[in-house]
Amino acid sequence: MAPVGAATTLLVEQLQAEQLSITAADATVMALGIHGDTGSLTYQHSTVRDAAALTWLMTQGANQRAIADYTEPGFSQPLKDLLLPALEQLHSQSVQGYKVGWVLLTSADYCPGLSSLTAQLMVLTESDCLLLGHAYPQKSGQQRLSVIGRSRIEGVDLNTLLQPLGGGGHPRAAAVTLRTESPSTVLADLVAGLRAQVPAPLAAAALMSAPVRTILPTTTIDQARRLLLRYGHSGLSVVNDQGQLEGILSRRDLDIALHHGFGHAPVKGYMTAPVKTITPETGLPEIEEMMVTFDIGRLPVLDQGQLVGIVTRTDILRQLHQLKHAARPQGQQLVRSSIQGRLRSLLPQALQNILAKAASAASQQGWQLYLVGGAVRDLLLADLHQPLPLPELDLVVDGVDSPRTEAAGVELARSLQKIYPQTGLQIYGQFQTAALIWPPGPGGSSFTVDIA
Repeated sequence: MAPVGAATTLLVEQLQAEQLSITAADATVMALGIHGDTGSLTYQHSTVRDAAALTWLMTQGANQRAIADYTEPGFSQPLKDLLLPALEQLHSQSVQGYKVGWVLLTSADYCPGLSSLTAQLMVLTESDCLLLGHAYPQKSGQQRLSVIGRSRIEGVDLNTLLQPLGGGGHPRAAAVTLRTESPSTVLADLVAGLRAQVPAPLAAAALMSAPVRTILPTTTIDQARRLLLRYGHSGLSVVNDQGQLEGILSRRDLDIALHHGFGHAPVKGYMTAPVKTITPETGLPEIEEMMVTFDIGRLPVLDQGQLVGIVTRTDILRQLHQLKHAARPQGQQLVRSSIQGRLRSLLPQALQNILAKAASAASQQGWQLYLVGGAVRDLLLADLHQPLPLPELDLVVDGVDSPRTEAAGVELARSLQKIYPQTGLQIYGQFQTAALIWPPGPGGSSFTVDIA
């Protein structure tokens, strides 16, 4: 009906709209409903509207002591009797790296408080998702089955899972009660539907940084130290002339070599080898497990023997943070977009050609080329349905440290002028930057590419 944590919140909002007052007992019961459905505002689906409803109920005299007694009632004896069988009979399976559990319990009569038992089982078994079924006999010969679901998996919707059977709730917490001759079959079908809902985890291809900054085995420790300081990395991948990974040089390896005065020595004597690696298809849970098990801060990504990227602890922490804070209030969604896709959609073909030729020229020299500045901002903010005229492009070329008569930016600008002889070239000697200026077009405005 609405994106709130508790149905009671909707009722409270209607009461407020009608300016109606309620008794303290009614306010207490309604507050308990919100506390129960939102885990006292701790569940992820809790909203500001639920908190506002609780505030209003307090003004109507909701009894906080009674709420405290009933929100943490403790286990009744029937629930205690079910806890040990539940732990002994619980089935668990790893699905896409998540722990999914289910159990079917039976007793002679209805047992209230099964939602508390489900929540406790989630904690005790460290399950990411759990279905608890409870069946007891009816006079008709059928059995009454209650199924309660709890989930911490983003993408799993327990409400959708249980609705076809007449149940429902929230994506993270839902329940259903029905009559059936075969409770085990019903629960098995629900478990199969749950497995199908569990999303595949992000793979290394979506998490990795690329391209990877690499060094040769013959690079000296001093040279490697300068690279780490310059780029703020905590390690470097060591590859041979064929681009195949041979080892990893961490800051710790570097410190050991420098401590013993071997700054002149090649890194091949201090790098870590062999290296734990992953593929572009390796999932996030497996990457986490490898990093924790082997105390690794970075995992190179190999595709057919070639180094195509690297996943670091920082990448994993950033992703886990995003998953934890995935639901943001409207208007606070982070801007996430493919810059390359926007380049193709928004830039005129002539500008795309210039960027492609600049990238090709830089690549031939072993340099990395970046688009920076206002163009990136404009690409992120632009309307996808409108062409984006840009008066200039700002590029930064990351040239290899080596003796040169001119800076890499100037050298790249000269190579581009050979392709576009109609342009004017300006070189700023003090900073060794360059600008290529195209003559005014039909609209009377010129176009500039600044290269640093």
